[in-house]
Amino acid sequence: MTDQLLAELRKMRSTRTNLGLLAGMVALILLTVLLNGFIPKPYELATHDNQHALLSAGTSAALFAALIGVMAITSEFRHGTIRSTFVVTPHRTRIMAAKVITSLLMGVLFGLAAIGLSFGVGYAILTIRGIPLELTTGHVIWLLVGTPAMTAAWAALGVGLGAIVRNQVFAIIGLIVWAMVV
Repeated sequence: MTDQLLAELRKMRSTRTNLGLLAGMVALILLTVLLNGFIPKPYELATHDNQHALLSAGTSAALFAALIGVMAITSEFRHGTIRSTFVVTPHRTRIMAAKVITSLLMGVLFGLAAIGLSFGVGYAILTIRGIPLELTTGHVIWLLVGTPAMTAAWAALGVGLGAIVRNQVFAIIGLIVWAMVV
């Protein structure tokens, strides 16, 4: 099982698509935080709900983590490398467990990066504009702990969706439609 985990981690680390997803996530979060931080008037940002929306922009990383999970399995079906994976390790449960575990790890890393970026930049914007933080310690802890946990769960769900659908294009379209509509 350790060898399978190391192989899956190597795949995650060496895939350029994951770096592209990370760059897209960072760009989206920065754009969201900057727009929500500088466009409203200072008295609008002084409310609890608007500050929560500003500082929790990192929760959008869940979609990117789910895309990582979907692509972790569907890319193997798409390129036919799943056959050699099953030849080397004939236990499908080990392969799927390794993919889920590595996707969970990538989801946590994406979540940490996302909440660090959104909370850090958002808090800096509030400080620059002279707006006191209205969120309680409990809300801040939920944001800092909950975002990585949520993105990890979405990454695992992405692996499950990709294993069921198997077609990369349909799985990605279905994931995006589900996330945006449902």
